[in-house]
Amino acid sequence: MAHATLACCHCPSVVVLNPLRTRGRTFCPKCNHYMCDSCAMVAREPDYVHRSRQELVEMIRSGKWRFAGGGMSNPVLLPVLGDNNG
Repeated sequence: MAHATLACCHCPSVVVLNPLRTRGRTFCPKCNHYMCDSCAMVAREPDYVHRSRQELVEMIRSGKWRFAGGGMSNPVLLPVLGDNNG
């Protein structure tokens, strides 16, 4: 049996849509896409910084940032410091 799904625009989560759900899904106007409930909750926090899933991937792949903890809904990224070898 196949179920409808949505991919979150802020993390790698895929949500199986519950046809009995009455609460609306949170829509990110900056990404023009839906968010999972975890990312929607974090996005309401006052110190939230908007970054799409693709932006986070690009930041880490650039080598200038590293993932230092947290979850994908609220990752902790730290700048990679310069080479300490001299």
